Amino acid sequence: MNTREQQLEMITDCENRSEHLSDYDARAIDDFSHYMDRGGFLSEKQDDLLDKIWNRVTERGCRL
Repeated sequence: MNTREQQLEMITDCENRSEHLSDYDARAIDDFSHYMDRGGFLSEKQDDLLDKIWNRVTERGCRL
């Protein structure tokens, strides 16, 4: 499982590449971002989904 700092970096990476996100992925990233902004922590299942989304986005040659 990623650390909170890693999760926040991954969320920011995904937000910066929003044009490469599906509607489902964009909603998930938005939900994760708002949840963590309020001090929440991602569950293991949410962390796994964040990993999958982040890997898809960064594998498309969209590295910043």
